[in-house]
Amino acid sequence: MSDTCGRRRYLKTAGLVSVVGTAGCLRLQSGSENGESEQENLLELTPQWEKNVKRLLTADNDFFTGISSVTRIASDGTTVFTAEDIESDHHFNLLNGKQNALFVDDSGVYVGASTDSREGGRLYALEPTSGQRRWMIQEPEGGLHDNIRSPTRHEDLIIYNSFSTGAIDDNKSTIKAVDIETGDNEWQIEFEDEIDTQVLPIGDYLFVGDSDGVKQYEIETREIINSWDQFLGLRDFVAQDGILYTSVGLLQAISIETGERLWSIEPEDGIATRATVGSEAVFYGTETGYIQAYDKENGDQLWETRIPGMIRNPLAYTDGVVWAKTRRGDLIAFGEDDGLQYYVDQFESDYTFAILDGILLESSSNTAYKITER
Repeated sequence: MSDTCGRRRYLKTAGLVSVVGTAGCLRLQSGSENGESEQENLLELTPQWEKNVKRLLTADNDFFTGISSVTRIASDGTTVFTAEDIESDHHFNLLNGKQNALFVDDSGVYVGASTDSREGGRLYALEPTSGQRRWMIQEPEGGLHDNIRSPTRHEDLIIYNSFSTGAIDDNKSTIKAVDIETGDNEWQIEFEDEIDTQVLPIGDYLFVGDSDGVKQYEIETREIINSWDQFLGLRDFVAQDGILYTSVGLLQAISIETGERLWSIEPEDGIATRATVGSEAVFYGTETGYIQAYDKENGDQLWETRIPGMIRNPLAYTDGVVWAKTRRGDLIAFGEDDGLQYYVDQFESDYTFAILDGILLESSSNTAYKITER
């Protein structure tokens, strides 16, 4: 893919949603330090609008931000709503990956709130355009259910994980399903040994990730029909186009329909991030400062590229372009097909940012930038 073709492909498809991790205070200038070679950026960031933001995610084609409140923002900077009806000892978990507690679709905004006290966590259901509270679930007190994570939807049910991260011997996760309109409990699955589990409904099945691997439940009966043993730790799995991707120790692809491992790879450099799936490839960052890309179909390595620093946050993907943030604050963009570098800049202090409809919104300067071709 040529330079021109690559960046035109990005700009043409910049309307797709992507979420990025955290980085540093943006300085809109090219360049490098510590001996890296300099090259002209093929993309640039142009200020568009300002908005006060803390933590950032994208969902249902909008930005979401907040800790003690939840604000929904359109990509043109319009505030759709701000929901502030939450007590001060709870905070919303608008976080990346497995720790996230936000799910949004046309039925509503479902967001979990945790607490540092021994009160229970809460799950809020908000109307999608007004932010008005439909219902709120209060988990039991006592310190065993002070966290809410991984809300998702299956038909007329909202399914979520209720658990505690405290140092209590009998901590355990409970997967709960509640009525989408009333919040009434319909069923639950309790786990004796697991704490932080990930929940994902696909068709008639519920996939649950825990520290030991991934289990497949039939939703109607709540019976386990398949399982894949692999230590996941705190890293989540990713599902796309009928394939599960896991990235702890091994990078592997598993068929959801058959349960067959389609391919697996054990990189010598170690995997530092969860898998990020593009249209043609699967990406991750290594412990030694590389980004590697593998063919989705067969696991063949497509390319790898050295970056100036370690990666801890998940890579982000907008159609045709991979975005990476290094531990020291660099923001780098690469072409999916060949790893061609489109953009690099040095950042200063930590901040949160997200990309939607060709707009990069970041929290250090509370500014949204349009991503364009130079």
